[in-house]
Amino acid sequence: MTGMKMPVFPSMRGRASHHGGARGRRSEDMKTMQRLALILPALLLFAAPARAHEIDGNWCSADGRMLSVHEGTASIPSGAKVIGEHKDHIFRYVGPAEDPESGHDVRIRIFHDEDLVLERIIEGSPQPEERWHRCGPIA
Repeated sequence: MTGMKMPVFPSMRGRASHHGGARGRRSEDMKTMQRLALILPALLLFAAPARAHEIDGNWCSADGRMLSVHEGTASIPSGAKVIGEHKDHIFRYVGPAEDPESGHDVRIRIFHDEDLVLERIIEGSPQPEERWHRCGPIA
């Protein structure tokens, strides 16, 4: 078998001489795998909080009131269910008739992953902001 040449593919040209042949390629592949093993968990860590940074979920006020938001609907502190305007980090609704929040324009926005700010406008007059935090399931 003397005189027979092994074919050299364009993508392989120069690799053997620069990286020590097959052994160099394996070493390079191992380094790549090690880098991926370090980077992948970090990417997953950063991806997890993104899901938590949504308005959907159960929320509690400091004085014991509860609110639950799921997509375009909410169970408000009085227990009434309302349909509102929903966008990733914001939810807005108008308090239903015959409710303690009747006619209130209520705007809720994420302040932090575990906290939100509730803004209430009554008869055109903004009220003090309320801070709420995530809590467990609402019974």
